[in-house]
Amino acid sequence: MRSNQLSKLIFLVIMVFCASISAESLESLRAKIKSMEACRQSLKHENCNLQILDSDIRNTLIQLDQLNSARAAPSNRASSKITTQGNVQYFTDSIGEARGEILRLIGGSLWKLDRSYYGIIMEDLIGISIDQKTATFYIDGDTYTGRLIKGSVITSSGTLTSVLQKMGDGTVLKLSNGMVLEFSSYDAYNTGWWLPPYPVLIDGGMMNMWNLNKGKKVWIQSVL
Repeated sequence: MRSNQLSKLIFLVIMVFCASISAESLESLRAKIKSMEACRQSLKHENCNLQILDSDIRNTLIQLDQLNSARAAPSNRASSKITTQGNVQYFTDSIGEARGEILRLIGGSLWKLDRSYYGIIMEDLIGISIDQKTATFYIDGDTYTGRLIKGSVITSSGTLTSVLQKMGDGTVLKLSNGMVLEFSSYDAYNTGWWLPPYPVLIDGGMMNMWNLNKGKKVWIQSVL
């Protein structure tokens, strides 16, 4: 009888110990994910804690920060204050090949940029048409002016504006053109981190919004 009670007690202790380890592991994993997302934006972010991350992830984030610092120049970054706002023609594509100033897009068009591109292949981009042969490219937070050499692109109508204020942890954004947009809690995971002011592109159907500084698209839940 005593042996049976002792076995039950040992089993109970083991279960409590395992539950404690699982809870600790889950909490540790959440902290690492939160820190990794913050460090990916900036090593100076208040939630960035490199010390709790694995060495491989930590080194990768440090190298990424150094690469971004080397590539970023004030005159080359997408401006937070857009001088031209309103209706525009735009297109989206991805980089298929890059040779210095020459970009070949997945859609088949060939462009010459105002300076060399040192980013990765298959990077998504947004092109804002200036005229039939010229466009402003937004690529991973950098801006380029491109001249069409060969091929063509299919453009769509959109609105170029900027975000002035975020509310509700990013679920509601107020734009400089007076519009107020609502986003789902899923997309607010991104919009909640983005600090206004920053330039955005809204598609003609009012379904998607691109943060031009980040090169990332979020879905518009509703227009308030």
